[in-house]
Amino acid sequence: EELDLALLFEDVQAILNPLYEENNGKITIPIEDEFYIYGDYNRLKQVLVNIIKNSLEAKNKSTINVNIRIKKIKNSYKITITDNGRGMTKNELLHIHEMFYTTKQNGSGIGVPFNKEIINLHKGNISYKSQKNKGTMVTIILPI
Repeated sequence: EELDLALLFEDVQAILNPLYEENNGKITIPIEDEFYIYGDYNRLKQVLVNIIKNSLEAKNKSTINVNIRIKKIKNSYKITITDNGRGMTKNELLHIHEMFYTTKQNGSGIGVPFNKEIINLHKGNISYKSQKNKGTMVTIILPI
């Protein structure tokens, strides 16, 4: 179905804001335009909730900040989700797409592979960049 990414992010923000506020966190989504794509609203919402919730779980400071940007690039939208969490080592980053691999004490290791599968089904791409003790940036490219 056709969906507006801005509304999707507003929905995700409404779901996660109470959890972030409890943890002295902040989600910033400076979206002023409508960004329409074709996709599965609920599956994409699950992906975004997973990613943003992972940021909160990776907090290593008294506050966690997540910044989200959407930019149109040719026939796609580039979504970047950046946090100031504990980040990952190069070795951890190499393994995050493996099923059941986790660095979290209570993690299942299925979130990142699930995210990748859903984005691939939308003919998109998802990638991760991270620096230990600096934070992580997740980039999602979705076709229009």
